[in-house]
Amino acid sequence: MPKQMERHALGIPLRHPDASPAFRAAIVQALVKNMLFMHQQIPCTYDELRNAVPPPPPPPGADVEPPPAQPGPPRRRPNMTDRKAAKLVHALEGLFAQLPAALDAAATAAASSMPDPSSAAASTVVALLLGSSPAAPRLVILVRIFPLADGVAGPADAAAAATAVRDGCLRVMRNVVTQCGSLAAVNPGLCRMHLLVQAQPSAALDASHFQPRPGLTLKLKRAHAVCLGVGGPAGGCAVPDVVPEQLRASDWCAAAIDGLVPPAPRARRRRGGVGADEEAAADEHDDAAMMDEEHEQGDDVHVNGDGHALNGAMPNGGARPNGGGAAPTPMDVADGGGEPAATHEAIWFQSTATLQAFRTSSSRANGM
Repeated sequence: MPKQMERHALGIPLRHPDASPAFRAAIVQALVKNMLFMHQQIPCTYDELRNAVPPPPPPPGADVEPPPAQPGPPRRRPNMTDRKAAKLVHALEGLFAQLPAALDAAATAAASSMPDPSSAAASTVVALLLGSSPAAPRLVILVRIFPLADGVAGPADAAAAATAVRDGCLRVMRNVVTQCGSLAAVNPGLCRMHLLVQAQPSAALDASHFQPRPGLTLKLKRAHAVCLGVGGPAGGCAVPDVVPEQLRASDWCAAAIDGLVPPAPRARRRRGGVGADEEAAADEHDDAAMMDEEHEQGDDVHVNGDGHALNGAMPNGGARPNGGGAAPTPMDVADGGGEPAATHEAIWFQSTATLQAFRTSSSRANGM
């Protein structure tokens, strides 16, 4: 992986405006499939993998007729690779089936509590992560799908809805492939995929498929990140194209996120012949770097592997529930000014599906 963490921000207008749960779920599904294949988490495209995997067995006690006997030799017993592929496909298919309802519940809760439709809390926001855990991602795609603007109608019938889904997925994937081509070389190694949905704490997401994570803060300091704004007003996407140094977390999501802007490279210090002004500037730079490092290691807030605080403090620097706690620390320093920690209007809900990548013998031979 490159040492310099990449940042991309894309605004993608829609030719056929739509913000239905099925449309939003289709956009997320297309990104999940592309992310798994392009970053070498599966040995082939997801659709090919799904076609090669047998359907899941019926639940215990279900009255299902046995399949007809197939002519020819008996089917061989699945090996370890087949079992891993089946486990991943069955978990993803179950997640895809629950995703429209989850996004609809998140949008309903946001619409009832957010009077301003242009705020990030009123949009559908999904985070796709590749990494060992949500607290330590290596690659992140942050998707913000805007609600329809006032006076803009969605598809009138099923045919128009299918056209909107097809055109929207093509536009999103075309922009990701053409404008984020440098990320195709990022190989995070075999890891897990995590899907997070931004929603109000009171949102009625199915607890068996999406668990609320009120203490989770996405740490992007050591991760490559892509921010996608899909849809928006009739005149185009509401998110302007900005350089990475001008990114602000509040423009993309309302849930807790940290490190959207990559830190500046550390200046090299000469061993001899350093003037007083240069030495003072270097000392200030070292002090700032040390504070960043202490914040990253959790000097005041100790966080376990899944992002929860262990000592009762809030990971984003807020006060403890009992009223005590250390002074707040910046959640995101996108503007370089160290703005104070914000009170988040939404939290992350994490999918309970286990999405573990795998390799085959041929992918190992090809260097995957």
